[in-house]
Amino acid sequence: SFSDCSGLTSIIVEEGNAKYDSRDNCNAIIETKSNTLIAGCKNAVIPNTVTSIGDYAFYDCSVLESITIPNSVTSIGEGVFLVCYALTSITFEGSMPPRFEEDVFKDVNKSIPVYVPANSIEAYKKALGDYFPETSIRALQH
Repeated sequence: SFSDCSGLTSIIVEEGNAKYDSRDNCNAIIETKSNTLIAGCKNAVIPNTVTSIGDYAFYDCSVLESITIPNSVTSIGEGVFLVCYALTSITFEGSMPPRFEEDVFKDVNKSIPVYVPANSIEAYKKALGDYFPETSIRALQH
């Protein structure tokens, strides 16, 4: 629905929508029933109630600079960050890596830091090994 809107900075779902929401002023569209973020933008903040990020949710968001994946997210769909050239860091807050579908980080700079909980570095290295070198995966500083 937002194809070719690479510079989109804000998304708000009107209150009372029975199918979608933008809870916690997250600047994203969330399918309410499934708690799946289906469309995000540059200023999106993923609420800790979202359990999955749907296929291509941030596709071609070429202005997205950083993103934090809360511990509630257990799966990340296909091509979610495809063509997100401006990403300079990714932070995962969950102690276990989410399940990743194909091409999640395709075209993302492979040398950016990926921050993860210190006690989970090895699990994330294994889960993200196809996308990032081990040297990019670093301990999250609180």
